[in-house]
Amino acid sequence: MYTVVMKHKEASIQILEYRVHLHNHMKLKQKLEELIDNGCNHISLDFRHVKYIDCTSIGMILSYHKRLECQNGQIHIVNIQSQHLLEIFSIMKLDEILRLEKSDLY
Repeated sequence: MYTVVMKHKEASIQILEYRVHLHNHMKLKQKLEELIDNGCNHISLDFRHVKYIDCTSIGMILSYHKRLECQNGQIHIVNIQSQHLLEIFSIMKLDEILRLEKSDLY
């Protein structure tokens, strides 16, 4: 499940799922598509509840990030609370592509 807050050309999607993977990332994809179609070019993904993400979902986020970059926009991931996710993002060098913001817990 996802909640969306949109203001002008900026939006935030709070991901309420514990895991983001092949079987549920289509809902996130639909939300991203709707926001971009409605003119949003800066999108925050709130990972406060996320403990796991698979490579398919990471690829999908990167694809939308590249699409937004062409429109002078971006996707950034905020409130990362899982040290495991931070390590994965660092190993994959996603911190060099996406703006990542960890939670104050780490």
